[in-house]
Amino acid sequence: MKTILFALALVVTSICVSWYAPASTPVNTPDQLAIAKENLIPSFDFIRTHRQGRGATTTWGLVSNTGVSGFVLQRTYEDPYDPYSVWDNVCTMPCNNNRQYKHTDPDLSPGLINYRCVAVDNGGVPLCVSEITTIQIVQH
Repeated sequence: MKTILFALALVVTSICVSWYAPASTPVNTPDQLAIAKENLIPSFDFIRTHRQGRGATTTWGLVSNTGVSGFVLQRTYEDPYDPYSVWDNVCTMPCNNNRQYKHTDPDLSPGLINYRCVAVDNGGVPLCVSEITTIQIVQH
């Protein structure tokens, strides 16, 4: 019985993860960056978060913005690698020819806060998801 339940849990988890998985993963190595630039695949070059007063400022940039019409910046106070974590949409921003984008999230609750950015097309379909960046806000 335990074997059947374990197998069922693996199947359900794989379905959920494959449904939730981003269309592409972040590009990290110089070789991957060169390939992304050549093939015009939308991918994130960087994402950074730092404290800004009582809030946090997140800055990100793309290697290629081909097909990207906008961004959704997301935040969670939960474990960012837990597939059941709830990601709140902090802001949406149109994509233009800028090299980098920035958003300040004011008056945050204390704790570890995780951010990620999702590049979307005209229909709101995710094209790629950035790496996760974490910041700690202490009690004010």
